[in-house]
Amino acid sequence: MWRVQINADQPLQGNSGTVTVELGILPLPGDTLMVGDNNAQWRVVERTIIVHDATHPKKEYVDAVLQVTRI
Repeated sequence: MWRVQINADQPLQGNSGTVTVELGILPLPGDTLMVGDNNAQWRVVERTIIVHDATHPKKEYVDAVLQVTRI
């Protein structure tokens, strides 16, 4: 499982444009997701994978950050 922070240009959940979720696969730019309170489709614009080391334990941080835009 990937712990992923999703950032959007519009609210995803409540009034926040950011949500943290666990995904079984890590989407590529161009892929679509359904996430948030409004069940809207979102297109992945950018993906950043974060490499963890001994000074940044995995359990406290996300594995990736996705930038999405509403379709």
